[in-house]
Amino acid sequence: MALNIKPDYFEAHNNLGVAYRTKGWLDKAIEHYQIAAKLNPNYADIPFNLGVVYEEKGLLVEAIKEYQTVLRLNPKDKEARNNLERVFRLNK
Repeated sequence: MALNIKPDYFEAHNNLGVAYRTKGWLDKAIEHYQIAAKLNPNYADIPFNLGVVYEEKGLLVEAIKEYQTVLRLNPKDKEARNNLERVFRLNK
């Protein structure tokens, strides 16, 4: 496993988060996304993925914060903007 060789490899943590989310292990996905975010706070895929998982868990305030982070990093991200608008509507 890549993390045994290089534990600070943010992409491996992000990819593990994706794998755990696919299996429905949302808490494990969040754990790895958060590690990845600490290792590379400027990689917009990570807060996007966190936003999706938080939204799936019903943690809408957290999802909003993550989608806003994506848009700070990449203001043209249409998918993040759409997700943010949807979560705002759900959070009313």
